[in-house]
Amino acid sequence: MSEPAPSYRSRAFTTGSIILVAFGAVHLLAVYKALFTEPRAESELLLKAAALAHQDQLGPITITAWDGMMILNSSYSVLLLWIGATNLLVEGAVRRTGSIRRLALQNAAFAAVLTGIDLIWFFPPPLIFSVGALVAFLIASRRGARTA
Repeated sequence: MSEPAPSYRSRAFTTGSIILVAFGAVHLLAVYKALFTEPRAESELLLKAAALAHQDQLGPITITAWDGMMILNSSYSVLLLWIGATNLLVEGAVRRTGSIRRLALQNAAFAAVLTGIDLIWFFPPPLIFSVGALVAFLIASRRGARTA
């Protein structure tokens, strides 16, 4: 059985998925940079020292605020990579069933939440990625012919 040719909807979905993977990879690079390099500016040195000095008790373990930030940042990166990669893996099957619009709407909702977070705290670098993914998934979810 031959696979239907990719439509604008499928190409937009692929683009949004690649943007999420790129977003996760860039975010993970920033996490690794923070883990393996020392801050240079005095304000950054003070901030890191304060984060390392503050300890939180999480049940039987004690972590610093720095550890907590790194755990959250790493988890965020892995989530973005996971969703983008999963989209790319299932896209062909979803396209064959004609359900790419539904999956694109789910991804658009996710990208809208990311965009909202980036707007609330006005953080331009991730805002570029989240808006790009949102636009791509909204294009992929546009109403049109029932084809993929």
